[in-house]
Amino acid sequence: MVSLDEHYPNPCAFCKIAAAYPPDSSPIPSNPDPEKVDPQCFLLLSTPHVLAFLDILPIAPGHILLATRKHYQKLSDLHNTVPNTTPHGNSSSDAAAAREAREEARETSRALGEYLPLLSRALCRVTGIEDWNVVQNNGERAAQVVPHIHFHLIPRYQEGRREVEGRNGKVDVGMLKSWRVFGRGAREDLDEEEAAGMAKELREVMRNVPAVMRWTLASPTKLLGVHADTSRTPRAGQDGSQDGSQPQRGSADASKTRAILEERDATFLEHG
Repeated sequence: MVSLDEHYPNPCAFCKIAAAYPPDSSPIPSNPDPEKVDPQCFLLLSTPHVLAFLDILPIAPGHILLATRKHYQKLSDLHNTVPNTTPHGNSSSDAAAAREAREEARETSRALGEYLPLLSRALCRVTGIEDWNVVQNNGERAAQVVPHIHFHLIPRYQEGRREVEGRNGKVDVGMLKSWRVFGRGAREDLDEEEAAGMAKELREVMRNVPAVMRWTLASPTKLLGVHADTSRTPRAGQDGSQDGSQPQRGSADASKTRAILEERDATFLEHG
């Protein structure tokens, strides 16, 4: 049995993947080269804040990892990563860097929350499963092997649902114990041919939810090119209006924003 330590040496393996696969115009890569890193990486998702790829030592076929792009060791590191105020005497550049770090942590948290449901839907559709685990470990005693925030999405197959070729013949993945989540044992090397096919299917499923992708890449206000507070209705007398009854730019943008949200939700339900 291959040791996890052989696959996950220092420096951080996930930072290596993040450097090899920078964010592109689309969060779902079209045909990423798995040999950009060693061992191979079967990439599913690459955004400015998160990445997703197949686990190289899966507990079950389709085992996905969702990781932060920036190196945070534990989930608690995403909260108040730097003080809200800098000590007296620090330069304005230090304050700007602190604000940037806080914003990066907030956006990363949002991205994790937005992509976990999307990856779950894709995993269910491609594998045919109805049950799966979402697991996130923090620290060595909690079975965190790679000290970099990541979530496991582990499919749980029904008995007899699917068989795969194992080292000693066919293995009924439905017989994998549902409690097998933590620890270093009972994990097989990722079959590269099977992984390439599954990664392609997962990317195709996620790519067929365009409204969700647009929502994740940018907020509705950014898509519209307006400031976040333009949806507020101006008071009487603003912008040349005497009684506030004239159509305002803010209310029109708010309607467009609602339309985008409705389109996103409808598409999500349609493809779910």
